[in-house]
Amino acid sequence: MRVLWVLNKAIGKMAEEMKLPTDGYGGWLDQSLDEIRKSEDVSLVFLTSGNQAETKTLTDGKDRYYLIPGGSAYSSFRDTEKNRATVKDLIERERPDLIQLWGTESALGLLVARATPGIPKVVYMQGVMNEIRSHYYDGTAKRTLRRAVTFYDLVKRKTISQTEKKIAQKAENETEILKLSDAIICDSDWCETVCRKINEDLRVYRKKLPIDPIFRNTGRQGIGSHRIFCASQYGPFKGFEILLRALAVVKKVYPDVCLAVPGSWNRPPITLREKLVYDGYSNAMNKLIRKWGLEENVVNLGALTRAQMAEQMAECAVFAQASTAENHSSTMREAMFAGVPCVASAVGSTAEYLQDGSGGFLFYNHEPEALASGILKLFADTDLQRKIGETGKEMLTARYAEPEPDYPAIYADLLAKFR
Repeated sequence: MRVLWVLNKAIGKMAEEMKLPTDGYGGWLDQSLDEIRKSEDVSLVFLTSGNQAETKTLTDGKDRYYLIPGGSAYSSFRDTEKNRATVKDLIERERPDLIQLWGTESALGLLVARATPGIPKVVYMQGVMNEIRSHYYDGTAKRTLRRAVTFYDLVKRKTISQTEKKIAQKAENETEILKLSDAIICDSDWCETVCRKINEDLRVYRKKLPIDPIFRNTGRQGIGSHRIFCASQYGPFKGFEILLRALAVVKKVYPDVCLAVPGSWNRPPITLREKLVYDGYSNAMNKLIRKWGLEENVVNLGALTRAQMAEQMAECAVFAQASTAENHSSTMREAMFAGVPCVASAVGSTAEYLQDGSGGFLFYNHEPEALASGILKLFADTDLQRKIGETGKEMLTARYAEPEPDYPAIYADLLAKFR
């Protein structure tokens, strides 16, 4: 069985060959690849795009990798006649039995979906772009971001109107991809419902997002600390302003509270180079940090590997999620596996994996005081921290132990529907 994977980033041998980062974001890709490699019945073709001038090809045993030009598959791939011809030639050469699209937002994925009407397609749901579009500014008002526009935003076309157009385009890509596809892979009722709203004929396969075992094996060190961990805050829908508002409340009781933020926003610039790449979103968040006197309470951890993420998580007492849109809540699940109690916004599928009072606390994402209340409750009681963290880990471990199909079984079942 020959399966074409359409990806937003290079993985495996191609990432190694190009010296591209293989850790951090998208860990589920590597773990899914490890699962498939156990099967003798599946060979893979990997397709993604980049900013290089020519197509790069790499063969690794029975698998083949393609990195085509056209821009980043996630953010800037251009659907041109040349790129269409490249994809068409690749499809004709490899003749895949089935196509798996990783995510719904990319123009490359849409190009492939359009070019392969006779080949069954399954989409692995990552971010749900129509929901992100609907709730993108729920956490931070547009006027706050408009007042913080920087030179970098103007040059890189990242003003609010331009960002809205890009998000709208990704949502439109998602809608057409789902209409052109035959099945999805997801792990929640919420995601299934959202996708079936677009295409009610989709076949649905349930398969939980893989979580790196490193988080399950992490030893807790942060019990009793006043340190909070969160997911990367790379956009308004991640709720950074809500987190900061909650942090200001917590600081009144615990002046030494610390919010540790991985990968996220740029710190206030010092050098000329930093000023040239300083974006408006970061500018807006830093203004709020100064406004509420949180300069000593927020730490930017920068880009982290999964091992570093696990290490940082272990040193925290609480994980906080204030997102206004979520599908997997993957960092929350990593925290639960690490035994860290969570206080999370009840959006998307979050409430399907975190129960209020067991594993943490849920709150409505527009109520920073409720987020602060959950954090304060955990800070005040180390026994509660330990109990809730252990309960959450046990519940999630049991959930992940439930039987589910592997990829070869999903592929075989889907192909059987077309014979």
